[in-house]
Amino acid sequence: MDPLEAHRTRYRRPASLVTIVAHFFGVLAVVLLLVWLLHYREGIDLDSDNPNRIFNVHPFLMFFGFIFVAGEAMMAYKTVGADRKVQKFIHMFLHLVAIVLGIVGLHAAFKFHDKLNITDMYSLHSWIGIGTFSLFCLQWLLGLSAFLLPGASRDTRARAAPWHISGGRALLFMAICAALTGLMQKAIILRLQNNHESRLINVLGLAILLFGVHPFLMLFGFIFMMVEAIMVYNTIPVERKVQNYVRAFLHFVAIVLGTVGFHASIKLHEKLNIASFTSLHSWIGISTISLFVFQGLYGLILFLLRGVPNEVHARAVPWHINGGRVVFYMAICAGLTGLMEKATSLQLHNRNESHLINFLGLTILLSGIFVDLSISLAHL
Repeated sequence: MDPLEAHRTRYRRPASLVTIVAHFFGVLAVVLLLVWLLHYREGIDLDSDNPNRIFNVHPFLMFFGFIFVAGEAMMAYKTVGADRKVQKFIHMFLHLVAIVLGIVGLHAAFKFHDKLNITDMYSLHSWIGIGTFSLFCLQWLLGLSAFLLPGASRDTRARAAPWHISGGRALLFMAICAALTGLMQKAIILRLQNNHESRLINVLGLAILLFGVHPFLMLFGFIFMMVEAIMVYNTIPVERKVQNYVRAFLHFVAIVLGTVGFHASIKLHEKLNIASFTSLHSWIGISTISLFVFQGLYGLILFLLRGVPNEVHARAVPWHINGGRVVFYMAICAGLTGLMEKATSLQLHNRNESHLINFLGLTILLSGIFVDLSISLAHL
């Protein structure tokens, strides 16, 4: 057996398990979404005279029709037992279905806004959403021309493949950020606080986030320091042991600054007598920092302390790297949902401050995407 095939065989079982878990959270999110829209929000009907029922088409189709189907298309290479050509066709076809259903979902949002005379494209959610969908369509066209239509050379396909894969993963991450900021925006508009519906939305948001990851101090201190720690291996030209220590130190600084930022939020809630941990942002945030601390301890024990066998190191590396990516994505989502929560609660509509927040959110999102690309493409 050649080394590449041996590597694939070794990780086929863990990859299959992750695929099963991804499907579980995807189906759970669909079920929770239907319970929310049908039980709490009056149902789904694009041709209804009730604007709320028209709007409900938007979240349903943008998750089930766009994100879930796109996720299935990405996992087609693991779940479709056929030759590569058939897998490519199914991958392309499911993405096309996602685009068509996504168009209908976007139409529902614009139709709802027209009926209630609401300004379009003013929020961070809408900016991320339309940007994601536009780039997704471009990605599909580029993939179709490079990998399915005749004419592209083998060399061109080989060079395009890593960019296509990394770009697809970035777009799925952007779509999830759009979904989470949308849920956060809707929950604030409906003024849902600490009731059954708000908790349902929070669990729905966490399920969407888990499906997809097959204030200033928190954003700068926690996420920025995580960025620097993750990119250490590509930016510091010293021996690996020094890189490990620098990375561990930066992660430690991120935890300290994140803890202070977390304390500031709790202190604000106490001063204003606001209930804590009621929003989707808070649920994602506390989950992220908890997993980040666990990831840091796990990495410290395995890679810095002595006595761990090399074989254990080798087995732990891919899980540590991908676990770090997942936690990093969760931190970005926490940052974006926090911005969305604050902008919506302040009722910022089409003002300079709202535009500034939107640009800040896009900058945070793009920084996360390029960090991931720097890892994925570092050794090409």
